[in-house]
Amino acid sequence: MLVIFLLGLSSNLLTIFIPVSVGRYYDLVFSYNSHRAQILKFLPESWTDTVTHFLLLFLTVLILRFVFFLLYRSSLHALGELFIKQIKDDLFAYQLTVVYANYEAHGTGRYLLRYSGDINSLKNLFLKGTVTVLLDACILFISFLCLYLLNPMGAAIVCLGSATSFIVIYLLNKKIEALSIERRNQNSGQLSFVSRTLHSILAVLIFNKASTEHKKYRRRTEKIRSISTRYVFWDSLNRGFIYLVQYLVLFFVFLAFYLETQGSEASQSGSSLISFILLYITILPTIRRLFRLETVYRLGNISLKKLQDIYALPSEVGHGTMKLETRNPRLQLKDLSIDNSLPINFTSMKMEISKVLLPAGASKLSLIKAIAGIESTYKGKILINGQDIKQYDRKSLRKNLTVLSVHLPFIGRTALEAISYSRKAESAEKADYLLKKLATELSLPSMESNFNIGENAKLLNPIELATLAIARALLSRKKIILVDTPEVLNDLQSSQLIELLQNINATVIILQEN
Repeated sequence: MLVIFLLGLSSNLLTIFIPVSVGRYYDLVFSYNSHRAQILKFLPESWTDTVTHFLLLFLTVLILRFVFFLLYRSSLHALGELFIKQIKDDLFAYQLTVVYANYEAHGTGRYLLRYSGDINSLKNLFLKGTVTVLLDACILFISFLCLYLLNPMGAAIVCLGSATSFIVIYLLNKKIEALSIERRNQNSGQLSFVSRTLHSILAVLIFNKASTEHKKYRRRTEKIRSISTRYVFWDSLNRGFIYLVQYLVLFFVFLAFYLETQGSEASQSGSSLISFILLYITILPTIRRLFRLETVYRLGNISLKKLQDIYALPSEVGHGTMKLETRNPRLQLKDLSIDNSLPINFTSMKMEISKVLLPAGASKLSLIKAIAGIESTYKGKILINGQDIKQYDRKSLRKNLTVLSVHLPFIGRTALEAISYSRKAESAEKADYLLKKLATELSLPSMESNFNIGENAKLLNPIELATLAIARALLSRKKIILVDTPEVLNDLQSSQLIELLQNINATVIILQEN
């Protein structure tokens, strides 16, 4: 960080030197001697005593400024990209631990915007609101000092105009902030709506709701268009005012120089005027950045608040501290009531196949989520080797547990990714062997690990989905397997599946609905 700051400082000091030095060139070429323009007296006289020496110095400064600017900009933005990468990695890691009920209640679409607009706002806040603002403040202080030495009246006009602008821009930014919050909320809501609709596209098509959903979408886009139009107007007013006031300052500087030179030789102030104007124009981008700093802070704080809201969501981390380590697990359900069903009492056999009969109203998926520690609103107790699963760390619990079900989404675009979450050659060999075994012993479709299954296995038919579900469960080699037997299997295939499960070293629990 310090190195980046020093590179930026060096680049900007050289940038200031360029317009200031023009006054010296003016004196050398036209044989004038303007005392106000001789700010370069700190340099050895031999460096600027002739036009040739001056031009060599000027060219050297240009090259050094280019090198320092290149190093500064590339280093600064590399640091910004590293910062954003860390934010994204940490944000995604936390979202993977957010309690599942939150996604059931609010969906996933509302969190997608956090990876676009809000991330960019945080990047701007980090780059423009920390390193850059400190650098700009230093440079402006030095620049105003140079302007004062060139012409005190002109420097006073610049300071007064800048101070007035900050006040007006502050008031404009309050309006922009309110519109920005509303626009972001509308965009987030639209993204969530699109996510929900496309996830339910089958129902939309079957029930002929396309026109209805389109009308809803058009109402949302109209709200976004309206708020965006107002936002752009006020933002344009803000940006336009910045340019207006800066060149109004330049107008009054011209006027001040003109009045000051009345009754005296204008040539005595000529080099000072040239240096003053060039220096002021040079620092205009820096002044504009500081004018817009209020907007950067406001928008950045909005995004920061939204990300803080995500981190405030309940997480699975810290729920249970015990580590589940067992070679012979036994699962017990004591007066367990899910989905307001009748109580379930069940004790599995260790490392053998057991069947649990669910009462009316209790779904297999709800029981799976309860045993996996995803759903905790059930009544009664779930025990593994006599210990309530709520005492176990969720990660260690799921390291010992897997599920055979077609109702759990498949992740990835190939069969290998869907059943092993890996692309390694070793995993592919194991997957191919298991898929071939299932095709032979259960008469399931022949499939290879590189088979394209589409996004979330959308390209597969029911029997192919069943094949992947069985392979996914068996390939995990977990000690507890919850089995929701795929309905697409016929009686013979179901029997063959049970025979296959009997030969694995695990506690297998087959879920059956009443």
